[in-house]
Amino acid sequence: MSTVFTFPGKMGDALHQWPVAHHWHKQTGKPFQVWMDEKTCKPLVKLFEAQPGVELVKLVEGVENYNCGGQPFHLNLPTSAFDEHTIYHLGLRGFPVRQLTLECLQTSRVPVTLTAETLATERSLVVGDPTAPTKNRLILHGQPAYAHTGSTPTFWKFIAGIRGELEDLFDNITFVGSPRDIEVAQRSYEGWMVYNDGGDLHKTAELVAESRCMMGCGSAPIVLAGLLRVPAIRVHDPIGNDAPKVIWSNLGDDQVNATEIELRRDWPTFRDRYLKKPLAEEVQGA
Repeated sequence: MSTVFTFPGKMGDALHQWPVAHHWHKQTGKPFQVWMDEKTCKPLVKLFEAQPGVELVKLVEGVENYNCGGQPFHLNLPTSAFDEHTIYHLGLRGFPVRQLTLECLQTSRVPVTLTAETLATERSLVVGDPTAPTKNRLILHGQPAYAHTGSTPTFWKFIAGIRGELEDLFDNITFVGSPRDIEVAQRSYEGWMVYNDGGDLHKTAELVAESRCMMGCGSAPIVLAGLLRVPAIRVHDPIGNDAPKVIWSNLGDDQVNATEIELRRDWPTFRDRYLKKPLAEEVQGA
């Protein structure tokens, strides 16, 4: 009988939930299957297929809406699915009351011993060569419109205000995202680089893993930075009835989730702590 972890939400939800499955395999040594929403998670297939312990990644139907992650969280799986598999549903049972990875750990009842400190300090994605040198590169991801509000993400206002600093701090600044995301970036920041992963988030993960920092709006690519332990800033825009932004934060001291107004205060602290030191010193002290 094989073990299955289901990920009924969109890509960002699946990435936040991923560490629970990763650490289960790390502690048990057992293989597992990944079943994900067929409508939204195709770009994650190759990334998850490349992870230790994963024996199969399957896109499945069953999600009816995304009002609270993907619902229903059990993907409407038939009873017969449990005859051949031990299934752990990692989706949301209700509106989260804590950070999404911690919410999954608490509600999914996966038999794994895991602390918030471990989640905040250890990589949970295996990508590329872990000994490869870090490049003095900044990865950016912005979208034309924020899905939860329909308005322009405040990410764009934030990076516009510190554009000169970013150009001084980094040798390379690269936008990632969908073709539409990249089109908007090219129009706004001529001269900065772009990277189109062709719908394969594994390629974007490899780029992020070898970069010094990432900044983005509230979307899947910024979650990659947290899982890869790359310092990151998520520029927060309202979700739902202005729910607590900590729910969508990455875990770790070097993972900031703040509004554009808050970042006017917090950016200098982040910059001086994680970006001012010469890169060679950071790598030596890592």
